[in-house]
Amino acid sequence: EELIASCEADGVRARRVPVDYASHSAQVESIRAELLDVLREVTPRAGRVPLLSTVTGELVDGSGMDAEYWYTNLRATVEFADATRALLEEHAVGTFIEVSAHPVLAMAVQESVEQSGREAAAFGTLRRQEGGLERLFASLAEAHVRGVRVDWQSFLGGRGARRVDLPTYAFQRERYWLESDGSASTVEVPVDAVDATFWEAVEKGDLQALSSALELDGDQPLSSVLPALSAWRRQSREQSTVDGWRYRDSWKPVTDGNAGVLSGTWLVVASAEDTTVADVVRTLSGRGAGVRLVEPAGTDRASVAESLRSVPADGMPVSGVLSLLALDETVLPAGGGVIDGTAGTLALVQALGDAGVAAPLWCVTRGAVSTGRSDRLASPLQAQVWGLGRVVALEHPERWGGLVDLPEVLDERALSRLAGV
Repeated sequence: EELIASCEADGVRARRVPVDYASHSAQVESIRAELLDVLREVTPRAGRVPLLSTVTGELVDGSGMDAEYWYTNLRATVEFADATRALLEEHAVGTFIEVSAHPVLAMAVQESVEQSGREAAAFGTLRRQEGGLERLFASLAEAHVRGVRVDWQSFLGGRGARRVDLPTYAFQRERYWLESDGSASTVEVPVDAVDATFWEAVEKGDLQALSSALELDGDQPLSSVLPALSAWRRQSREQSTVDGWRYRDSWKPVTDGNAGVLSGTWLVVASAEDTTVADVVRTLSGRGAGVRLVEPAGTDRASVAESLRSVPADGMPVSGVLSLLALDETVLPAGGGVIDGTAGTLALVQALGDAGVAAPLWCVTRGAVSTGRSDRLASPLQAQVWGLGRVVALEHPERWGGLVDLPEVLDERALSRLAGV
């Protein structure tokens, strides 16, 4: 009673389980005879749905689930984790739905899914204080978007359901896709008649018309060139059309940003083995920054947050965070091509909030993007961080500084520009 009162005083939900024995322990043996007597009339039979027993650890059809089975179920250890792993690894189950008044096991299942490195989803049906159809509808929708087939026709039949347009963006009220109401008029662009005739002959592969247009005798020179010229013309037109649908990144040179002085404490977050760290720390220190090197023990959020908290700030506020984590191109074992640098950067963004660091974060890559023909794309894997960085800039603008891509040759001029940026 004291424990329950203490929990409730701290805002922790607590209640007494109304039983006088501890399940799955030797105490259950004291009610074995009573339990077998109460359940003796239970006559099990085979079911239609396969069931993986947490008692036997095997698939059962239900025909052996008699009174003795249910006593063992109450007395023995619940092999829930093993059963979940078996469903994931041996039976390739991809969806776990906890049918209950409130999800209790779904989080445990999700942890097993993450540890297995497999693709699967776990969710519930109802929730505490949410036992109505609205919650069930929401759970069905969650199952639907996770790939579970839901018979919406049967479920929504007779309820007045109707199809509606996808909602627009909450604030700008603009859609992200192109639409046409059919009223747009075609703009006629004047073209040169001679040019049009020439390219029409090329597109059609009309050798006679093309020879006439070019005033050539004989077809031998053109017969070998015309197919390639015709294919080139068609592909150029198609590519031009597709190019008109795309957004593009454009790079514009700015005046040299070498000037400027840094102040306050700057955290440089990097792997201990990175050879670039010493040059970067020296450059920032030379510009007036009080540099503190942070070397996370792992790429998970908790480890990075702990590393940030353990760095002494000497009473000075953190003015900026410079991450070199993206330079680590080690591919995660079960990451689908994701590199340690990307995972570490994501964890760092989250950990900055956990550690209460509000200073802007700058992420450094090297050879991850190309600004032109003379700028070689040397490390495309690091471009993952450029995609992640743009998302962070939208979701946490108060915590974002920017992205900086270093050249292959990291000389004093490049380091000075880094500090200037």
